[in-house]
Amino acid sequence: MTAPPLTTQVLKPALGCVQCLLGAQPEGVQPTADALKLFRWLLEFTHHASPKVRQRGQQACIDVLCERSASLSSAAAKFIETRLAAARPKDVQPTLLLLNFAKSALPLLQPAHSGAVVQALVRLLAVSHPVLSRHTTDTLLAAAAAEGSPPLPPAALIGI
Repeated sequence: MTAPPLTTQVLKPALGCVQCLLGAQPEGVQPTADALKLFRWLLEFTHHASPKVRQRGQQACIDVLCERSASLSSAAAKFIETRLAAARPKDVQPTLLLLNFAKSALPLLQPAHSGAVVQALVRLLAVSHPVLSRHTTDTLLAAAAAEGSPPLPPAALIGI
């Protein structure tokens, strides 16, 4: 017998619980393997099919990054970079959902990790899909204009 799919009524509170658990991690300490696993699980909901779950997942990830950016920045950057590399012009919806998350997450990433995400965004422009190009440019502009965030790495922007 297969497990029933998780519903919005179950997922939204579960995402909040995971956010609380990740926020309770000691400041300045490397996250445990279990904490990284939970954060990666949370990241998967940033492009969920249900808009309510997706919104809650994105907000939970942003809140966790605000609190624990130094320790979880690498995992978030790798997630975004991997998903952007898998972008396909025939199925742009998952990439557009990810770009929406990346627009908020990119300014929160550590400078050492944001360069790889910016390079992935620049490579996404080469797909030459008009909607993807517009949203990718919007994401880069939002990251560049974000208050209090480190400047985008110049080496990553050379390809534009």
